[in-house]
Amino acid sequence: MTSDNFALIGATGHIVPLATMEAIKKALNHFRDTHCDMVVAIGGGKVMDIGKTVSALSSEPHKPEAIP
Repeated sequence: MTSDNFALIGATGHIVPLATMEAIKKALNHFRDTHCDMVVAIGGGKVMDIGKTVSALSSEPHKPEAIP
């Protein structure tokens, strides 16, 4: 989906049981690889946790592998 002001880069319906570091690193890599401008997380619990964490880490220069 695209328009002049919006592009849907990626969406997933994959549900993870917990907001694991692996899931966060995967989402952060996707965010950076696709040069996203913002995070939109729709759902609850773990979805929001991953979205908030990716948003917070997105401006950090560290590679996800460096995150403990």
